[in-house]
Amino acid sequence: MIERRFWGWDRPVLEKAVALLAESWSGGELDLSNTLIVVPTSESARRLKEGFAKATATRDGAAVVPHVWAPEQALLAPEDREVAASNLASLCAWGRVLREIDFAQCPRLFPHPPVRADWPWA
Repeated sequence: MIERRFWGWDRPVLEKAVALLAESWSGGELDLSNTLIVVPTSESARRLKEGFAKATATRDGAAVVPHVWAPEQALLAPEDREVAASNLASLCAWGRVLREIDFAQCPRLFPHPPVRADWPWA
C-alpha cells in the first residue's frame, strides 16, 4: 500500500524521514527491508542510509536499510533494472557526450561555451 505524507518546513526532510520510518521502532534491529523509498539523487540515498545508521546507533541498534531508488530506477521495468547502466557508467557516457559536443550546434543550450571542455567541466 502506498502512503503519502506531506510535511511542513519546520525540520529538515532527512530528519523527518528517519523519524517517520523509525517511529514504531523501540530498539534492537530496525528492519526496513520491505520498504521502498524513491529519492531525488544518489547523494540523498546515501544521506538517508547514513541517517538510519546514526539514529540506530544512539540506541545501540542497527538498521536493515530500505530499498532506496533514484527516480529513473522506479520508472524502469523490473527486468530492465538488471541491465540498466550504473550511475558511474551514465556519468561517463554523459561526460563523453559533453566533451565531444559541437557548441555551435547548440547555442541555446550553451550560450557561453566553456573555455576548456575537459573532463572536470563535463
